[in-house]
Amino acid sequence: MKYFKQALKIAKKQGNIKEIAHKLAKIASIDVSNDKCNVAQKKLEDALEIFETINDYSGQIGCLSQISRILFERDEYSEALDYSKKQLELSQIIDDKSLITSAYLDIGKCLLRMGKESEAMDYAKSGLQNCEDYEIIDELYLAYALLGDCYYNIHDYQNACSCYNRVVALRKKMGLEFWSYAYSYEKKMRMSNVESIEYGGSEIYKDGKFLL
Repeated sequence: MKYFKQALKIAKKQGNIKEIAHKLAKIASIDVSNDKCNVAQKKLEDALEIFETINDYSGQIGCLSQISRILFERDEYSEALDYSKKQLELSQIIDDKSLITSAYLDIGKCLLRMGKESEAMDYAKSGLQNCEDYEIIDELYLAYALLGDCYYNIHDYQNACSCYNRVVALRKKMGLEFWSYAYSYEKKMRMSNVESIEYGGSEIYKDGKFLL
């Protein structure tokens, strides 16, 4: 943090507005990790304004994404959705498939929390399709997680369980922690009184446990 504050001070002294914006965004990211989201949002909005002035699309997308997620965590889903849609618009202009996919999933999450399961599912499926078409591995389990939540909310437990199973399996394959995901999903199934699930001719859930 100290280094970035010093770099910001130098950038201001030099009048390097692009560097000012980048350092503001970086400091804001650190603020978010330290639970100083209100302070972070102000820095991100300042950085966003600069990036807009100099037509830096990548910088704008980064700020829009972070602001959207801050608003999402505050349960301000409609406002978060607006930022995510702008994020998607700019990502499509520069045709960055990874950023487009991330925006699809952010929009889907907002819509799901707003009770718009059908729309959310469309964005989840678009994100999943991108992951598969362009081998965006890091977003793949997130796409399945969102799609699973969409199915779960409409009580389609078979498809939800299939998606959740994929999330756990993908995280395990990637060498990421997966037990907390499995436990969380198993708990959701038990709460919904689901006893067993078959998918594609194979049993994937039984007696409160995923069959990985």
